[in-house]
Amino acid sequence: MNKIKKWELRKCLLNKFAVALMIILFIGKIISAIVYNANIPKGVDTDIYREYMKTLEGKYTKEKSEYIENEMARISSLEDSQFSYVVKYDKGLITKEEFDNIMYEIRIAPKMLSTLSYISSKCDYYENSYREGIFFYDLDIQRYMSVMGLDFIGLTFVIYICMSLYFSDISAKTTVLVTTSYYGKKYTNRIRLILGLIICVLSTVILSITEFVAKYITMDIDYFKMPVKAMLDMNNFAFDTNIGSGLLIIYGGRVLLTVVIVLGFSIAARIKTNLQRK
Repeated sequence: MNKIKKWELRKCLLNKFAVALMIILFIGKIISAIVYNANIPKGVDTDIYREYMKTLEGKYTKEKSEYIENEMARISSLEDSQFSYVVKYDKGLITKEEFDNIMYEIRIAPKMLSTLSYISSKCDYYENSYREGIFFYDLDIQRYMSVMGLDFIGLTFVIYICMSLYFSDISAKTTVLVTTSYYGKKYTNRIRLILGLIICVLSTVILSITEFVAKYITMDIDYFKMPVKAMLDMNNFAFDTNIGSGLLIIYGGRVLLTVVIVLGFSIAARIKTNLQRK
């Protein structure tokens, strides 16, 4: 490795500030991956939703939609029938287990109705817009994917690397080295572009893997073969594909954006050099 490569690496990566920044951003990525998710749909109880998904699991059918409507009607009538169930229990017409189950459902009836209302909305969506709909426990993966987009933590590091490579010759005391280089400015720019792409793309991939692993450990997202558009809040996703492919598309978009940013800094640096020559 010649002197220019060593200086460029030292300038952007092999220094105390860069190492500290990498550690901070890595820890920040883990914390944000655990903490930052979309909110659970209003009124939906995750435990109740999970139980109904066990019952409904599989392809959408009209019968399943009717089952949800009947459940809503049944739960709505429970509170009005509470006294009659007490009488039935006192007369020995229902067992204690049956009575306890009914009383429990009465206590959680508001949560059940809110959750059933959300499932009913999903049934309407399947019926009218997405007949290939499949029921599965999608709350966690939906909360994850619906907020995926720009990775600001990763972009912070990418921008730092690019600024260090292209616009810190004076502070890094590399101006003379670069301008008097035996290989010339063109060679130096090529080295910076290659280093920038390698470091920034690698950091983006590592941070994305870190995010995914943290989500996988802390959330129930192991439904990668299910269609993305089966999730109610993901009905506007650009591609009709499965969840695994959808995640790869989003992560691939982050890598592509990283490449564009590095190339943009490279072009800006060359324009700046040409203007200074004039």
